[in-house]
Amino acid sequence: AHLGATKELLEGDLMAPERYTQWGAYCQSKLANVLFAKELDRRFKAAGVKATAVSCHPGGVDTDLARWLVVAKDDPALAKKLRDDNVVARNLALFLTRDVHLGANTQIYLAAGKDGGLDKSGGGYFDNMAPGLLNPVANDQALATRLWEESERLTGVRVQV
Repeated sequence: AHLGATKELLEGDLMAPERYTQWGAYCQSKLANVLFAKELDRRFKAAGVKATAVSCHPGGVDTDLARWLVVAKDDPALAKKLRDDNVVARNLALFLTRDVHLGANTQIYLAAGKDGGLDKSGGGYFDNMAPGLLNPVANDQALATRLWEESERLTGVRVQV
Protein backbone atom coordinates (compact mmCIF):
# COMPACT_ATOMS: atom_id res chain seq x y z
CA ALA A 1 0.00 0.00 0.00
CA HIS A 2 2.98 2.34 0.41
CA LEU A 3 3.13 2.53 -3.39
CA GLY A 4 -0.19 4.40 -3.32
CA ALA A 5 1.15 7.21 -1.14
CA THR A 6 2.52 10.51 -2.38
CA LYS A 7 5.03 12.90 -0.88
CA GLU A 8 2.21 15.42 -0.39
CA LEU A 9 0.46 13.03 2.01
CA LEU A 10 3.44 13.34 4.36
CA GLU A 11 3.95 17.09 4.14
CA GLY A 12 2.22 19.83 6.09
CA ASP A 13 -0.24 19.00 8.86
CA LEU A 14 -0.31 15.21 9.08
CA MET A 15 -3.38 15.35 11.30
CA ALA A 16 -5.50 17.73 9.17
CA PRO A 17 -9.07 16.32 9.10
CA GLU A 18 -9.83 17.81 5.68
CA ARG A 19 -7.03 15.72 4.15
CA TYR A 20 -8.25 12.44 5.63
CA THR A 21 -9.51 9.53 3.57
CA GLN A 22 -9.42 5.92 4.76
CA TRP A 23 -7.32 4.63 1.88
CA GLY A 24 -5.09 7.73 1.83
CA ALA A 25 -4.38 7.38 5.55
CA TYR A 26 -3.61 3.68 5.13
CA CYS A 27 -1.18 4.33 2.25
CA GLN A 28 0.34 7.24 4.17
CA SER A 29 0.94 5.05 7.22
CA LYS A 30 2.61 2.33 5.14
CA LEU A 31 4.94 4.83 3.44
CA ALA A 32 5.69 6.30 6.88
CA ASN A 33 6.72 2.81 8.08
CA VAL A 34 9.20 2.50 5.19
CA LEU A 35 10.58 6.01 5.75
CA PHE A 36 10.86 5.39 9.50
CA ALA A 37 12.88 2.20 8.96
CA LYS A 38 15.21 3.98 6.54
CA GLU A 39 15.72 6.85 8.99
CA LEU A 40 16.24 4.49 11.93
CA ASP A 41 18.84 2.56 9.96
CA ARG A 42 20.58 5.81 8.98
CA ARG A 43 20.66 6.85 12.66
CA PHE A 44 22.01 3.43 13.67
CA LYS A 45 24.88 3.83 11.22
CA ALA A 46 25.58 7.45 12.25
CA ALA A 47 25.74 6.43 15.92
CA GLY A 48 27.88 3.35 15.23
CA VAL A 49 25.15 1.03 16.50
CA LYS A 50 25.49 -2.54 15.22
CA ALA A 51 21.87 -3.00 14.22
CA THR A 52 19.80 -3.01 11.07
CA ALA A 53 16.35 -1.55 10.50
CA VAL A 54 14.23 -2.81 7.60
CA SER A 55 10.59 -2.66 6.60
CA CYS A 56 8.49 -5.28 4.93
CA HIS A 57 5.16 -6.14 3.44
CA PRO A 58 3.94 -9.51 4.72
CA GLY A 59 1.89 -10.01 1.59
CA GLY A 60 -1.86 -10.30 1.55
CA VAL A 61 -2.77 -12.17 4.72
CA ASP A 62 -6.26 -13.54 5.30
CA THR A 63 -6.99 -11.68 8.53
CA ASP A 64 -10.22 -10.09 9.66
CA LEU A 65 -8.90 -6.62 8.75
CA ALA A 66 -11.31 -6.66 5.81
CA ARG A 67 -14.17 -6.06 8.22
CA TRP A 68 -13.32 -2.35 8.02
CA LEU A 69 -13.11 -2.37 4.23
CA VAL A 70 -16.14 -4.55 3.56
CA VAL A 71 -18.67 -3.65 6.25
CA ALA A 72 -17.00 -0.55 7.79
CA LYS A 73 -17.52 -1.80 11.33
CA ASP A 74 -16.07 -4.23 13.81
CA ASP A 75 -17.94 -7.30 12.59
CA PRO A 76 -15.47 -9.85 11.23
CA ALA A 77 -18.10 -12.59 11.00
CA LEU A 78 -20.31 -10.46 8.71
CA ALA A 79 -17.34 -9.51 6.52
CA LYS A 80 -16.32 -13.18 6.19
CA LYS A 81 -19.89 -14.21 5.37
CA LEU A 82 -20.22 -11.52 2.69
CA ARG A 83 -16.91 -12.60 1.15
CA ASP A 84 -17.68 -16.31 1.31
CA ASP A 85 -21.16 -15.84 -0.15
CA ASN A 86 -19.69 -14.08 -3.20
CA VAL A 87 -17.89 -16.48 -5.56
CA VAL A 88 -15.75 -13.75 -7.13
CA ALA A 89 -14.73 -12.23 -3.78
CA ARG A 90 -14.02 -15.64 -2.27
CA ASN A 91 -11.82 -16.74 -5.20
CA LEU A 92 -10.07 -13.37 -5.33
CA ALA A 93 -9.25 -13.66 -1.61
CA LEU A 94 -7.94 -17.21 -2.13
CA PHE A 95 -5.72 -16.00 -4.98
CA LEU A 96 -4.43 -12.81 -3.31
CA THR A 97 -3.99 -13.85 0.31
CA ARG A 98 -2.12 -16.42 2.35
CA ASP A 99 -3.13 -18.13 5.58
CA VAL A 100 -2.46 -16.24 8.80
CA HIS A 101 0.10 -18.84 9.92
CA LEU A 102 2.22 -17.90 6.86
CA GLY A 103 1.76 -14.16 7.30
CA ALA A 104 4.94 -13.64 9.31
CA ASN A 105 7.27 -15.44 6.88
CA THR A 106 9.04 -12.29 5.67
CA GLN A 107 9.48 -10.92 9.19
CA ILE A 108 10.95 -14.24 10.38
CA TYR A 109 13.18 -14.41 7.29
CA LEU A 110 14.59 -10.97 8.11
CA ALA A 111 14.92 -11.57 11.85
CA ALA A 112 16.82 -14.80 11.16
CA GLY A 113 19.32 -12.90 8.99
CA LYS A 114 18.48 -14.76 5.80
CA ASP A 115 18.72 -11.45 3.92
CA GLY A 116 22.50 -11.61 4.43
CA GLY A 117 22.65 -10.54 8.04
CA LEU A 118 23.72 -7.41 9.81
CA ASP A 119 24.47 -4.41 7.58
CA LYS A 120 23.55 -6.24 4.38
CA SER A 121 20.09 -4.78 3.85
CA GLY A 122 19.82 -1.84 6.24
CA GLY A 123 16.97 0.47 5.35
CA GLY A 124 15.70 -2.01 2.80
CA TYR A 125 12.11 -2.87 1.99
CA PHE A 126 11.14 -6.52 1.61
CA ASP A 127 8.16 -8.34 0.16
CA ASN A 128 7.77 -12.12 0.18
CA MET A 129 11.29 -12.70 1.53
CA ALA A 130 13.02 -10.62 -1.17
CA PRO A 131 13.73 -6.95 -1.85
CA GLY A 132 10.42 -5.38 -2.82
CA LEU A 133 9.26 -2.73 -5.24
CA LEU A 134 9.91 0.60 -3.53
CA ASN A 135 7.96 3.85 -3.85
CA PRO A 136 10.56 6.40 -5.06
CA VAL A 137 9.36 8.80 -2.34
CA ALA A 138 10.77 6.35 0.22
CA ASN A 139 14.30 7.38 -0.82
CA ASP A 140 13.74 11.02 0.19
CA GLN A 141 16.08 11.33 3.19
CA ALA A 142 14.92 14.86 4.03
CA LEU A 143 11.32 13.65 4.15
CA ALA A 144 12.30 10.71 6.38
CA THR A 145 14.08 13.07 8.78
CA ARG A 146 11.10 15.48 8.86
CA LEU A 147 8.72 12.56 9.49
CA TRP A 148 10.93 11.34 12.35
CA GLU A 149 10.99 14.80 13.93
CA GLU A 150 7.25 15.30 13.47
CA SER A 151 6.59 11.88 15.02
CA GLU A 152 8.64 12.89 18.04
CA ARG A 153 6.72 16.15 18.29
CA LEU A 154 3.28 14.51 17.96
CA THR A 155 4.04 11.74 20.45
CA GLY A 156 6.10 13.80 22.87
CA VAL A 157 8.74 11.06 22.81
CA ARG A 158 12.32 11.74 21.78
CA VAL A 159 14.14 8.66 20.55
CA GLN A 160 17.87 8.54 21.24
CA VAL A 161 19.88 6.11 19.14
